[in-house]
Amino acid sequence: MWRQARLAIIADVGRRRQRGRQMSGMAGIEGAGRLLGPAVGGFLALWSIRMPFVVHGALALLAIVPSFFLLRESAPSATKKAAVAQPQLDTRALIALMADKRYRGFFCAQFFASMTRGVLWGGTLLLYATYAYDVGPTGLGGLATTSTIVGIPITISSGFLMDRFGRKTTMVPGFIFISLGLIFLASSAQWHWSLASFVAGFLWIHAGQAVTAGSMQVLGSDMAPASARGRFFGFWRMIGEIGGLISPALFGLIAERVAYSAAFALFGICSLTTAALLAFSVQETVGGRNVSPAKSPQRPEIMDAD
Repeated sequence: MWRQARLAIIADVGRRRQRGRQMSGMAGIEGAGRLLGPAVGGFLALWSIRMPFVVHGALALLAIVPSFFLLRESAPSATKKAAVAQPQLDTRALIALMADKRYRGFFCAQFFASMTRGVLWGGTLLLYATYAYDVGPTGLGGLATTSTIVGIPITISSGFLMDRFGRKTTMVPGFIFISLGLIFLASSAQWHWSLASFVAGFLWIHAGQAVTAGSMQVLGSDMAPASARGRFFGFWRMIGEIGGLISPALFGLIAERVAYSAAFALFGICSLTTAALLAFSVQETVGGRNVSPAKSPQRPEIMDAD
């Protein structure tokens, strides 16, 4: 729910050439939280096993406070502004808009991106390291920590590049980079390369993931129709969640029935498909070739001014 809300707020109040930095900044802060959270939790657990849960709950309540005192409601003003230039979209008109070819490529790209990322977010690579190389808790923690430390500056830098040169500047190369890393791991699994090779592939893939972190959210906030952003994000995130749900289970099934190399190769193809869809089926939303559909009662202007 809060992911939906933050996207809607940024789409409502953020300008096109600021959204990349806003999204990547949030992704970087999340990475820092994931880095510090387990360490703090482990320290608190030395005092009492219940203490990490208590502190987690308290921090969750504190996180609500800025929503009431630092953030202003954006939906009413945005809806009022949009209503001056165009009528509100009903559900049928919104579905017709999203069925347009300019959106179909984006939704397909989101599905394959979520398929690729589901394997990474689900900890599948670390699980593979445990089974294939007998890596213990210390090694797994080291891999996760290193990938997070490397990824934070890459993610923040990518936001600036997206705002300056366009969304595809980082998105297309980033997903190609992930694809090549997964193909590298497929080769490593097929020919039983060393642990060092796996570590190199692991960091390679997570560097590519850092380049693309938050990028689909930036593109989605650019493309969302001003008068129906909440519903648009809901449908779009549903597609993403379906891909993320299928991905780990499909990886495990293929790894068990065929081979780990085949599973890595399949998701390498998913990442490459994402890059191809973004490159050839989705229009750039920043720069000279902005998405700018004709204004009409049923097909509103979806881009805000720079």
